[in-house]
Amino acid sequence: MRTVLIFLLPLVAAVSAQRCLDNGDNLISGICYKMVNLQLSYNDALDWCHYKNPVVQSNLATIPDPSTANFLASYARTAFGVDSGQFWIGLRRNSSGGIPWWWDDGSSLRWTNFGTQLSHDYVAQSIVNAKWNTFLGTEKNFFVCSYNPNFITTEYPTTTDDTSCQPESPVTLLFAYSNDLDPDVLESTWGATDFGEYPNFAAYATVRFDLRVAEDIAYHTTIESANTYITSHPPDPTLGFTSTSVGSDSLSIVENFYKNQQLSVCGSVVLLLSKRNPNETEISQIVSLVRRHHGLVHAIMSVNPSGGSQPKALYNLVSKTNGVAAFEQDSEFSDFILHLPMFLTPYPLYCANPKVSGTNSTELPPLSVSSEDSYYTIMVVQDHYPSDSFQSSQLKWWPSGQQPFGFSLTKSDLIGNDANTWITLEATSYNMTLDYSYATTVPQAIQIRIFSGSPLDYWLPYCD
Repeated sequence: MRTVLIFLLPLVAAVSAQRCLDNGDNLISGICYKMVNLQLSYNDALDWCHYKNPVVQSNLATIPDPSTANFLASYARTAFGVDSGQFWIGLRRNSSGGIPWWWDDGSSLRWTNFGTQLSHDYVAQSIVNAKWNTFLGTEKNFFVCSYNPNFITTEYPTTTDDTSCQPESPVTLLFAYSNDLDPDVLESTWGATDFGEYPNFAAYATVRFDLRVAEDIAYHTTIESANTYITSHPPDPTLGFTSTSVGSDSLSIVENFYKNQQLSVCGSVVLLLSKRNPNETEISQIVSLVRRHHGLVHAIMSVNPSGGSQPKALYNLVSKTNGVAAFEQDSEFSDFILHLPMFLTPYPLYCANPKVSGTNSTELPPLSVSSEDSYYTIMVVQDHYPSDSFQSSQLKWWPSGQQPFGFSLTKSDLIGNDANTWITLEATSYNMTLDYSYATTVPQAIQIRIFSGSPLDYWLPYCD
């Protein structure tokens, strides 16, 4: 068998050079595999394969049969070294129920090659014996991406941005709410403002989620139609989940909206009223989809969730799409919606997602302002609730050679885990820093946002 393998490897490599988009990729049974000589966490490896692969959009590797597994183990020993242990593949446990394991490309698991270590959710393949074992997603490993070269056009484009709108174009608003909320919370939150008064919204989509039988998103060209939907679809406990272990389908709602063919999603704004947490943590494909269409996702998240296990999944989605994710008491939803930058100041001017801990100062990306005006600034100081480690912070900004201005916060200034203010900025460039104090050494992912009442003449880049 060892002699056969020696003769097969050059043959596969030769075909690879003719068929794969990169001569360094390996073709095995019609699928191209890229060995990535970086050690990343599982989610960062997914992110790299999905939209940082310089050749083509790809997936973390799918392994359809034992022969492919053996070939990859052999290639990995050469690419990563015989002592590197294992490499990430695109298989992970489905923590939300249903199919217990799934591949990153959505294909079904038709065979298994599991070893003895199965206590975690994320799968890596052994370089030594090609067995699959599970690890914590935070562990850093080499990894392999895969793609089908037959599904690539001759120009081999990666995913391109939506060009059907401009930053100043009126957009579609998706208003989505959990069925676990009290009907009075929905009524007061939707009724806190007249969405139809704001010219930045051209159309509307509405949906009630967290139902045993999922409902389709409804699309509306008038605010009156959207109002009718909200009134006729209040939260109904008889339709909802009966177990706290079931995760929310809020992430699927966002994905389905951005794939709809009924209304434009270019530049769209999503507002999620969340009562139940998702169970899944993988968001990279949804993030890519939202970014492709220049979308922006906001969320108001209950501090008393009704179920689910992963509150940071929705928070991270919002962070990576330039939105604001706030943890609030259900009774405060109707108040906080007026503090979201969706109405008078709907256009993002600046975003940063620093990770902070302890007492220190960090330099932030610079801020560029094209016109003197008052700008809405909001900070979310922790990625979870309660705000148990935040003590104080000061956001500073200043033009070169001048004294800094500051937005200072202490714990008493917070509503939920956020605070906001208005700042006056001149038409210039600003240096930005954040001084902070947290009673923990565990990194806290925070959100810093500045919004404008006037659109930029370009799409603000997304911040990671």
